[in-house]
Amino acid sequence: MESIPGHLRHGPADLDFPPPGGPWEPLALNGRLVGWAGTGGAVLLILALNRFFLPSRFSVDHEGITANHPLRSRRLRWTDVRRFVHDGRGGYLSTMARPSRLDAWRGMHILFGDQRQGVIDQIHGRLMLTGGVTA
Repeated sequence: MESIPGHLRHGPADLDFPPPGGPWEPLALNGRLVGWAGTGGAVLLILALNRFFLPSRFSVDHEGITANHPLRSRRLRWTDVRRFVHDGRGGYLSTMARPSRLDAWRGMHILFGDQRQGVIDQIHGRLMLTGGVTA
């Protein structure tokens, strides 16, 4: 085996390899990068799911329903609603008669709060007037 000069040697035989602090030291910033990445991820999650983490308001009138979330508002007309499904946690108004992969972008999730049965009755009544289908 050839002798390699000390200043060119890198690898397991090199006593100074890996360099002190490791190759990730400039990125890790002594653990601060991990902390900032975790904080940034939590902020992005809250922003993406703001309607579940922050207060939302829903208003119902004779033309449709409006959802006011902290970062956006959405209006859905009763004449566009084709399906209404609900469970103990909330409801979903869809513009499509059958379940679809597009439901997340075409409909509206509703959180009932303390007035669950009153909201369900009001939506059913509006859909009966406009000919919407309820499931």
